[in-house]
Amino acid sequence: MKLKFQMNETMKGYHHFVDPSFGTPDERILFFTISWGQSLREFLAPGNPSFFLAGAKGEIFVEGLTKSPVPTMGSLDLSYLEKKGLRYELAFDVDGKGYHFIGEKRDVKLWKPWMLPKTHTTCYGRIEDTKYRVISKSVLHFPMDLKGIMSFLRSFQVLDEK
Repeated sequence: MKLKFQMNETMKGYHHFVDPSFGTPDERILFFTISWGQSLREFLAPGNPSFFLAGAKGEIFVEGLTKSPVPTMGSLDLSYLEKKGLRYELAFDVDGKGYHFIGEKRDVKLWKPWMLPKTHTTCYGRIEDTKYRVISKSVLHFPMDLKGIMSFLRSFQVLDEK
């Protein structure tokens, strides 16, 4: 039997347009909710291209760009040891145009647990168009209230990979 794991995660915060053709640089809402996971064998195998790399899919909302949450798909790279961080890459479309959200949790040092409440919950992001032009920058946070933490922990599942 092949097993995979899956978790749900929500990140919320604000963005501002850096490309004036998209709007003024006012602070605007940005959030995403994704399910991420991978085959346990591939996720935990050093040397495998999928080592600590999980597929992700869900919804993203970008005030001023999307009218409501839109489908998104991509990956979450949990490079704790090599890059000391996590990297979200999520693709989405708006009115037939493609965009990518790239977000990073930086300086995540597991051997410094007193730093984790900031480094593991703060995501610095940008949105690019298909020509890699940055149109927006953002800072998102994992909800650190009891409801947010419990929702995240309860979402963990180990499933039969069919």
